[in-house]
Amino acid sequence: MNETASPSWLGRFERFTAMAGEPLFTVGNSDITPLSGALFLLLVAFVVWGAQRLESTLQRAADRRPGLDRSAFFAASRLLRYVLWIIGALMALHMVGIDLSAIALLSGAIGIGIGLGMQGLFNNIVSGFFLLGEKSLRIGDIVSLDSGISGTVRNIGLRHTLVANNDGGSVMVPNAELVLKPVTHWTLDHASRRLHVPFSVGRGVAREHIGSLVLEAVKAVPETLTGPRFAPDVWLTEMSPFALAFELVVWVNRDGVERAPYMRAQYLAVIADALAAHDIPPPLPEPASHLRGGADGARLPPV
Repeated sequence: MNETASPSWLGRFERFTAMAGEPLFTVGNSDITPLSGALFLLLVAFVVWGAQRLESTLQRAADRRPGLDRSAFFAASRLLRYVLWIIGALMALHMVGIDLSAIALLSGAIGIGIGLGMQGLFNNIVSGFFLLGEKSLRIGDIVSLDSGISGTVRNIGLRHTLVANNDGGSVMVPNAELVLKPVTHWTLDHASRRLHVPFSVGRGVAREHIGSLVLEAVKAVPETLTGPRFAPDVWLTEMSPFALAFELVVWVNRDGVERAPYMRAQYLAVIADALAAHDIPPPLPEPASHLRGGADGARLPPV
């Protein structure tokens, strides 16, 4: 029975190898078979896995060295990962017998695809390389985008950048938006930011008195910066018969930059407490103006 089974299994193996060696399609002068296709995918998967493991190992090593610039190291390790991907893909193509000169044909097809609707993807990939190479954006930077998104940069990928906002969410921002549109970078040169906090009081109080009260009150907020360059100030911005409008101008440290909306609320709270403690009157309500005509005063008299 074993003598008849062996030729049967041998025949199946020969048929399998014959099928695996049959050409599926041709790239240039190279025939692509199921076996070569599987080998290519296996090699590419190994290169992708190895590059990611190498990047993770390098970043863990950077975390153990406090004096190292983690942002620059992240950009270098991420670029190394992408370069290894490209080299690995070219090596895999060569190992399965594909003539690399045939890549020119593939490049032409990619060019047609870009012209037919892949411009966005291509722009994001190229922009990702620019962001990593120029180091204009780093992990941990605090930015505000033209689209209204604000937050801290957590990751710079090939197609998008991950920005964590103040509400606990993460926004995937296309890289092209960070390159082609205005971006306000709050921590590019220094980790501080100036906030403007408007408030109003009633008439009849000296503006110098209001300024001294508010400047003393903001000292209780730990994120407030002081010193010749960062000294807080109170500006009188508007006068009316019913109120005086002021604006607190204050610099905050990095913790305050990350939580700018919360900081405005904090400053308004300490200002309100200080004004109430010294019996500073609130603004008077403006008198409502009514139109003549009708019981509800909503219609004008006929002309």
